[in-house]
Amino acid sequence: MAEVVPIRGVIKYRGRARQIIDFRGLTYGNITPTDIDGLIEYKDKCILLIEIKHQSKPDLDFGQRVAFERVCTGMNKPTLLLHAVHNEPVQNDIDAADCVVHRYFWKKKWLIPRFIVTVKEAADKFFTRYDV
Repeated sequence: MAEVVPIRGVIKYRGRARQIIDFRGLTYGNITPTDIDGLIEYKDKCILLIEIKHQSKPDLDFGQRVAFERVCTGMNKPTLLLHAVHNEPVQNDIDAADCVVHRYFWKKKWLIPRFIVTVKEAADKFFTRYDV
């Protein structure tokens, strides 16, 4: 019988992915955990963080923004955060590669793309820069 090879990047356990993680027990004053939608450590050369929001509420909360900024500036290799948006209804999966970059954090600055760029396009460009 042939072995089934999983497709990379596809959620393996959809039921588990739908479970809500309750962080109430990890509250420290007004600090609570945040999540990161995506992280790629690329060939030990650079790091890409991805945060995706619905376009109806694209902004990062204050604490999440500060946490991302501090993580990015604290890394010892080039680190790019892509803050992207989507417009999928709640019942649909979100294709992260096709999300549009809303803004990005690079070298201690928030920047807005000069033209429409997808997460995939931005990631490819970033990794090409460090693929030596």
